[in-house]
Amino acid sequence: MANRRSVPIVVSKRALVESQEAANKRLRLANSPSAYLVEDQVGITQFLDPDRPSWSGIIKQWTKDFYVFEVDKSGEIVRYTGQSALVTGTDGEQVAVAEDPLQHLSPKEKGFVLLEELLADDKVAFRDLQGLVAQGGPNEDGIEMVITKPILEKEHRANIHRTTLEYFGELIHTETTGDAKNQIMFRYATDEDKTNRLNMNSKRPKRKANRRLNNSIDWDSIGHYCQFTLLKENKDTMDALSLISKLAEVESKAFSFAGTKDRRAVTTQKVTAFHVSHKVLQNLELRHGTAVGDFKYVNKKLELGDLQGNHFVITLRNVLAKSMDDVERSFAALRDDGFINYYGMQRFGTRSVSTHHVGIQMMQGNWEEAVNMVLGVKNEERQDIQQAREIWLTTKDAFKALAAFPPFCTAERAILKYFVSNARKKERLNDHCGAMKAIPVNMRQMYVHAYQSFVWNQAVSERVRQFGNRVVVGDLVLPENLQLNDSNDFSEGSVRATSSKQPVVVVDSEEEAEKYTCWDIVLPMPGFDVTYPTNSIGQFYVDVMKKDGLDPKDMKKKDWKVFVKPKDVSWRALRYNDLQSQLCLSDLDRVNNVPEPQNVEGGRYLGIVCEFTLPSSSYATVALREIMKIGTSTGHHTALARELESAHVKSEPAEERAPE
Repeated sequence: MANRRSVPIVVSKRALVESQEAANKRLRLANSPSAYLVEDQVGITQFLDPDRPSWSGIIKQWTKDFYVFEVDKSGEIVRYTGQSALVTGTDGEQVAVAEDPLQHLSPKEKGFVLLEELLADDKVAFRDLQGLVAQGGPNEDGIEMVITKPILEKEHRANIHRTTLEYFGELIHTETTGDAKNQIMFRYATDEDKTNRLNMNSKRPKRKANRRLNNSIDWDSIGHYCQFTLLKENKDTMDALSLISKLAEVESKAFSFAGTKDRRAVTTQKVTAFHVSHKVLQNLELRHGTAVGDFKYVNKKLELGDLQGNHFVITLRNVLAKSMDDVERSFAALRDDGFINYYGMQRFGTRSVSTHHVGIQMMQGNWEEAVNMVLGVKNEERQDIQQAREIWLTTKDAFKALAAFPPFCTAERAILKYFVSNARKKERLNDHCGAMKAIPVNMRQMYVHAYQSFVWNQAVSERVRQFGNRVVVGDLVLPENLQLNDSNDFSEGSVRATSSKQPVVVVDSEEEAEKYTCWDIVLPMPGFDVTYPTNSIGQFYVDVMKKDGLDPKDMKKKDWKVFVKPKDVSWRALRYNDLQSQLCLSDLDRVNNVPEPQNVEGGRYLGIVCEFTLPSSSYATVALREIMKIGTSTGHHTALARELESAHVKSEPAEERAPE
């Protein structure tokens, strides 16, 4: 893939060039005022080549229009191959993993084997328990109950309870007994016991059914971590791993990864699992676009930041351009000249109230206004969420509002839960600071990081406006061969952090400026112990934040490159008629032998499939903005998709339309 060349676009002239009126209409819509957030509101105002003509296309009309492949530390693009049986150890050789020694036994036989081991110090109790089970039920002449000797360890007693419940739960009931509550009584389960068990079932900790298999493996000989490829569609990384941990019956903390990936996309990445057998993972019944495979045992887990970047394969739909030469020149410019490395729109949320606005209020200590911004009415939301916000706005009733917000509204529900829990403490009903601090720490940090990103974007825009992509005196540059060290990765952007000890060089002469290129220029995130540019951009930081009553030295330090050049850039065109036609296959599609999409000669719509590789934390949508010169917010492209779908239905022949 690294050597792949751009694919020439060869279709008819009529198919390639849209009417002047249609293209202009799309471009007017792209730059028209809207209820959703747009680029210039978050400091994104400049282009490397503002004179190059613009064109448009729809980004992420469907989930399978956006593929993200992790690029590991060795520079390899992580692909899902569908291999589930091939397992290699730390030396690359195929290894044999111990089978579950009890897998061929019946559930009853398994239960007795496990209980015999657990009751090894009380053979009389185990023998009587076997008799109790064999008896099959209450008998006047038989055994009524079995009581063990004292068992001092609580976890040992708990294992006996769990094992009995799993293998003999329909017949045998256990309970703790004895003066010291350290003995176990076995007796026949009554209807009342079974009813109570059903009522308590959701509260009981689930037994780790795969523990025996995982414990039977000699991890020292093969590697303590099972590394595998995770492919997911339309899921957050954490949601996908939460599902896997639940199905595998292992703790979610056993899994680690190099970076979280986009939700609304098809993504592929490496994951490591501590002391989890590949057999446990390969037998999971995963659905809805989630798959695991390509297993390997290693001795080192993945840490956040253990990647070089991400490779993107993106489909742009209903492309409108005054000339296809404009499209060709745009991709060539991206390949040769790169783009301005802004924090993208995802960094600031998808609603009319940006996350950086909340961050400003928090940093100014305006906690009540911050709460109002989080709970306030926003545009383009689901009706049930809008209703929940209206309840809070009109009644200030935390109980009713909390009941109305869906579970995934984490920040809103955390604030309201704080108010509800303190309802009897009247002095805390107005504790807006405490309410904001009830939000999970990673989400609170998101608001502050968004504001830092807002300031950084403005500084970058001003630097490009004044100096373009030339290195000038007073710039900050990264020393030769020194790479920025990301602490996290979110495919489409993250906290672009560097160590506070990571050195930057201040260019102090024209002669020194000639030693560097635009790819070496960095700008700091506002923070303490930070080196700022000594030219006019340094003062710009102070002036911008002074408007918000803030000091740029009151935050943590981060630096990031101003310009980025993608690698492996390529593009190709496909004509299509069906709006739902898939124009590019996922790895899972190829494993399942789905036919490759074909160009429809003279098709009504033009799609472009483009590919490129970006360093960790750069935004693919920012690269697309540079070449297309249009807005990239989710709201904007949702509006474009709706307009297209509406126009498509109206223009369909009556006999081809779906019945009402």
